[in-house]
Amino acid sequence: MDHFCLHDPEGGLFLAGDHVLPSITPHISGISSSRDPLDAFFQSLDLVAEIPDVRQVLPAHGHPFSDLAARTDAIKGHHVERLDKVKSIGRALGPSRVESYTRHLFSRRSWGPMADSETYAHLEHLRIAGDAARTIAGDGSFLYETG
Repeated sequence: MDHFCLHDPEGGLFLAGDHVLPSITPHISGISSSRDPLDAFFQSLDLVAEIPDVRQVLPAHGHPFSDLAARTDAIKGHHVERLDKVKSIGRALGPSRVESYTRHLFSRRSWGPMADSETYAHLEHLRIAGDAARTIAGDGSFLYETG
């Protein structure tokens, strides 16, 4: 992930930026130097969850909160649910392009490059885990199938 966080152990403060937000999750881009950006995000959440004695988290958006470990668990849980939803969508669609998954995963107002990139990150995570297959269509685009 490319988020920058700061920890003040004396003050018990954690400046979370966009990495850990109180009510939404940050964008997970599928376009990354990481082979599996979603797994890299999970690992980074695990690292910050282990920081001791954090009494207040200051996010870039939303209100401050106190339980960093619980919020990282909730964010990971959201993405696990999203992965299950992607698998369900794939079973209904059959082999499909990223954009087709996006249209079932996100509301219409969210469609576009960022939603496609996040959908791609989830599909690649599933593929790497062996829960999805990727083929290349005649036009060179990726087709994903979940089982």
